[in-house]
Amino acid sequence: MVSAHPQARSSSAGADPRVERWQRVRTGSVAAGGTGPRRYGRTLSIALVADSTGPSSAVAHTLELAEALAGCGQHVTVWAPAPRGVTGFHRTVDNGVGVRVVPVPVGSRDTRSAQVVACLQGLAEAFEPAYYDIVHAQGWVSAGAVGPCLHTVHRVERFGPGDLAQHHRRGLTISTAHVCTSRAVAAELRAGWGISAAVIPEGVDAVRFARAAAPGPAAVAARDGWRRRLGRYVLTVGDAVPAQTAEQVMSALARARAGGLGLVIVDPPRVAPGRPRHTAWLRASAASGVPFARPAVGGDVAALIAGASAFVLPSGTEWPHPAALQALAADVPLLTFGTDPCPTVLDAVAAHAADVQELAAALDEAIQAPDGQRLQAGRALAAERSWVASASEHLDLYRATMKASTGNRTRPAT
Repeated sequence: MVSAHPQARSSSAGADPRVERWQRVRTGSVAAGGTGPRRYGRTLSIALVADSTGPSSAVAHTLELAEALAGCGQHVTVWAPAPRGVTGFHRTVDNGVGVRVVPVPVGSRDTRSAQVVACLQGLAEAFEPAYYDIVHAQGWVSAGAVGPCLHTVHRVERFGPGDLAQHHRRGLTISTAHVCTSRAVAAELRAGWGISAAVIPEGVDAVRFARAAAPGPAAVAARDGWRRRLGRYVLTVGDAVPAQTAEQVMSALARARAGGLGLVIVDPPRVAPGRPRHTAWLRASAASGVPFARPAVGGDVAALIAGASAFVLPSGTEWPHPAALQALAADVPLLTFGTDPCPTVLDAVAAHAADVQELAAALDEAIQAPDGQRLQAGRALAAERSWVASASEHLDLYRATMKASTGNRTRPAT
């Protein structure tokens, strides 16, 4: 495990002294780490703070961004709380990125509220923002723990009255600037909380997904592993898909001449059992006879994507969508479905179907005779939305936030 700096001092109980300290460091009135006032034109020291070390989509985003920022020449350290005994993230992190895992006393039988409190306290005691030019939390737990910071809101949670709602509110409101990965989440944040956020879409590691689609024995074995488990399958997204669309997609798979196709959701946390979207997909599966699966996060996602027969993107889905771009990078035929207008950028890379009959026919064509020109255009499109491009946009935001903080000695602009 890489140590980014000497062990930080613990915070005392009571009022949070980090707020004042952070504000003075950001304005240059206190030397951060004893190095003098910040010079905003040079390499940045960046802390990305995750809510956990596990294989969630937010943690995956954090690690990809950290590695891309480090590849751009920045000094990056990723922080996260974890149960005692866990010393790293769910996957290996590039050597150019510092890793600080903070042990916290949590157990599998603890309530979520107890786990959140333990993570908040552990991070708050271990983390010292004065070592960094930018403190960028990747969730409301980490934002609440590290104090004023830039905060990526991956999705807006909804809690009833209680401790979790209070911690969630603190995580959102103590943050001094916000960023979202989609316009939809930014609009939800603005409507529900009156918070404006920058929007920076996720990147795509096109090389990784192209490698997963390669003819080599290791890649073939990984794809075959998913096919043995799931059968022949088509991918789609589960977020913001109406029940009627779920039924139509399932019906099209049942009608396709290819036969024996199952449907796999690529964002399972948003279609968790008990949630309305999961219920809608289960009902559609039962009505159509088409198998439905939501693989647990943490498997070989690149092989899962590359092993698909096709990817169906409902036409109302916000673009760019990371999973669809991953499919394009892996040479998986992309189909858009529905009556809503699609971005013109998809015209060259995806076949479009307006109804169930057209989607069934498009699936057959994509599976039996994929369009080589579309696949080539799709690979090029995926390569454009790299994590390096996302890191560059984040760096622009970091420097704009730092510049604003020198003119506003109480709060960086959003």
